[in-house]
Amino acid sequence: MKTRQLANNKYKIQQGSLSATILLTARNGNYYFRPQGGTKKIATRTSDKEEAIAIAANHFFDAPEPEQVRRDDVTIGELCSRHWEATQRGEIENAKGKPIEFQHSKQIKSAAERICGTKDLHKVHLSDFAIKDKGVSKPIADFKAKLFTDGRRVIQQGEEYQKAAGTYNRFLRNFKALFKPELAGTIYSGLDLDDSAIALIRSAKIKKVEHKRFKAADPAVLAKLDRHYSDPANFNQASNPRVSWNLYVRYWLARCCGLRKSEIINARHEWLVQENGEWFVNVTHTAKYSEGEIWQDGWSSKSSNSRWVPIPEWLVKKIQASKLTQRKDEPIIHLIGYTVHHRADDEHYRLEWRRAVELAGGDFRDYKKPTHHLRGEYITLVAHTSGSLTTAQSYAGHSHPLTTSRHYYDASRVKNRIVIDPLGQSLSKAIK
Repeated sequence: MKTRQLANNKYKIQQGSLSATILLTARNGNYYFRPQGGTKKIATRTSDKEEAIAIAANHFFDAPEPEQVRRDDVTIGELCSRHWEATQRGEIENAKGKPIEFQHSKQIKSAAERICGTKDLHKVHLSDFAIKDKGVSKPIADFKAKLFTDGRRVIQQGEEYQKAAGTYNRFLRNFKALFKPELAGTIYSGLDLDDSAIALIRSAKIKKVEHKRFKAADPAVLAKLDRHYSDPANFNQASNPRVSWNLYVRYWLARCCGLRKSEIINARHEWLVQENGEWFVNVTHTAKYSEGEIWQDGWSSKSSNSRWVPIPEWLVKKIQASKLTQRKDEPIIHLIGYTVHHRADDEHYRLEWRRAVELAGGDFRDYKKPTHHLRGEYITLVAHTSGSLTTAQSYAGHSHPLTTSRHYYDASRVKNRIVIDPLGQSLSKAIK
């Protein structure tokens, strides 16, 4: 092989009667090359120029790799398709014996895409999961390794580690739901499943996550936050009426109703219902989701629990006064375009929240998630005011009371001291 430099970054490579001209460039310490006149850059993954030229020569002159033999084993895409069709027919049940929702089937497919590393699941074969690496299936091991070493998550301690572990557990649980034993003989009947691959997938263990208790804000800080958000003129984005309204209503729907972020973004004017002179938010409506060319109704609430949440009348009047059209299903958040899926000025919301917390004298590190924190303040206040954690659970839309008590309830905020004394006197006096 002969190499001749034609210009600063142009090289001619010749091998026998064959020749090729390439453009060799360096970026971040590694070399890239592309054919002269071509647009696609090819990474050599080396910082040595001679080695990079040799890699380029192999790319042009080496004999092409033989075509892979067609594989006839089952693909992950085929399993997802069968699972989705069975979901549509109501043939797959959850732990409570009820048919699983469309949204759950969609989460299973999303988890499969993340673990397989591609959206084209029909190119990923079930037998690929039969290869063992570090005690688990290789694709799962690769996914875990990437998740725990990606960017800032390289730190294996503290909050970033817990965040990565929570993400890994969520995707692993959803992916393993594709391989429940009862599905093999019914939904996947007739398919030649790789038992060793399925056994490795089922053997993958979730990582331990330390559940953090909710810590309520200092009452003085919370009072200053309420005053800050009482008037949109206090916002940095006050010059933009649409953004200012979104910052205002997102705060108060979380503060006064405890709605989740997804529920606030999906909220419609028709959700506001008046009964016996009292106003409620009826969190029961569905949002539209697409599956290919088919549009399906998916629940707009995370837990799929229907619930009515009380809302102050003054907030209802503010929301009604903000209506832009006569449509009943008009979003309460002012979106750019008429669509459900929208970030709804997330970046503006976070920046304004951080600014408000700092002005109130709080530490932003204690209140990183505005909607999540305000939801916890709401649930704690409901539990203390009503004296019932069950009431707080109902308003929050949680399926299990442990979720309410563990993640959203601060027991240290109990104001009333409750003393159990059936005899009406202290034990010491009773003994005397």
